[in-house]
Formats: sequence, C-alpha cells, structure tokens
Amino acid sequence: MDGGSSDRTVELARHYGAQVCSGTHLAERRLLGVKLSHGEMILMLDSDQVLSPDAVEKCVHQCATGEFDALFLTESPLSTKSIVQKALALDRRLVHRLRDTHPVFGTLLPRFFRADFLRTVSWPTQVTANDHAYIYYSCWKAGAKMTISDAQVFHHEPQSFSAYARKSYRWGYYYASEIRINPTVAVTHAFPRRVYFSRDGLGNRWILAVFLLYTVKIIAAGSGGFLSIGEATNKKLKRSLLHREHLAIAG
Repeated sequence: MDGGSSDRTVELARHYGAQVCSGTHLAERRLLGVKLSHGEMILMLDSDQVLSPDAVEKCVHQCATGEFDALFLTESPLSTKSIVQKALALDRRLVHRLRDTHPVFGTLLPRFFRADFLRTVSWPTQVTANDHAYIYYSCWKAGAKMTISDAQVFHHEPQSFSAYARKSYRWGYYYASEIRINPTVAVTHAFPRRVYFSRDGLGNRWILAVFLLYTVKIIAAGSGGFLSIGEATNKKLKRSLLHREHLAIAG
C-alpha cells in the first residue's frame, strides 16, 4: 500500500511482483489491500517496522487452528541508543508487561489476522492518524478472538526529540479531523498511556523521559492540529464567499 513514497519502494515492490495500491487515507488503503488480497492470513505492517525472522511462521501457526482471529505482536524499538529511543523502549515494555489490550483505553494493536474474519469487518476509511486503532475497535466490536503472540516486530524509532516532534506534528495534523468520526477512540488515544501511572511505570528511572517525550508530542501534535483546523476553516470561508457571490450574480 503506497502512502506517497518518494524513494524507490514502489519501483522495487513492482519489480518483485507486488501489486501496489493507493488511496486518499491510510485506513482506506488498508481496507483496499484487504479486499484485493487472496491469502488466508493478512499482516498489517508499517513502513518503519521490521519482523523477526520467525514472526510469520509463529503467527500462522497460532491462527491456522481457528482459535484466534487476530494477534498482537510483541513490539520493541530496533535501536535504543538515544534518550528518545530508551523512553520509547520503556513505553513498549510497560504496555506488554501489563498486557494492556483494551480496545479503547489500551495501546496494543493487532497486526496479524485471519483473512476470512477480517474481510467481514469494515471501518471508517477517512482516517490516517489513528487508522489502526479504528481497525482494532471494529474487530473488537465484531467479536474477534485475540491474544498476544511472542512473534516480534521492531520499530525504527526517531533518534532525536526534533525527529519525534516532526512525526507527532504529522499525527496531530490528521488527528484534528478525526475526532468527529469516533470521539471515543480518537480522544483516548491522545491521552498519556495509563500504564505510565502503574507501579512499574512510576518506579522506573526512565519514566521522566517518557513524560518529557509525551510533552513534546502534545506541543507538536497541537501545532499540527491547529494548522489543520485553520486550513479547514479557511476553505469553509472561501466556499461561503463563493456561494454568496453566485447568489448575488443570480439575483
């Protein structure tokens, strides 16, 4: 699924026989990919993620029995060299240690699905920032049987606060327009993770770095959100003025 890649990703994918699809929003592209796929299993992997060599084998084994419809993979940063990456590593550890899989207040997301189940599920397609959270929420409402797998997926996390701020800014830009789609999911996923306030979280020496990182996220995402709202308001004003001009001409 192409989200506007500017490198050779699309070219290489087509070279190896992949069917490349595109869409306006990320959730729309994911749904299109599900509809076009022909396999028995579906893996949703982002461009900044890397699977462990045995991840697919483990997931297929767990889902092939029919006991589970979807799996949460064990997630962690690919590198933990910087303060930002160490803070994000703690974030992942806390989430998995406390197995916080609640579809609204939790933070884990299923990535591996039985295709025959996922094809029966629909979700809002006009979303980008929290697209995977909406997919999970829709699967949960459809009665999906899910569990945490020990199959691993690693994230290429930002190394610096500035890189993390840029990523959060983009998230905030798209987030502002999604609150009206499902306020329950959108709002709760903007809050600090509740695992931060657990005994394990507050007792860890890196928790201050985690809260600092969250502060950066709020400021950057808020800036992106305000820009998005401003652009949307400007477009509405322009449409209103054009409508009035047409009415004046017609009158």
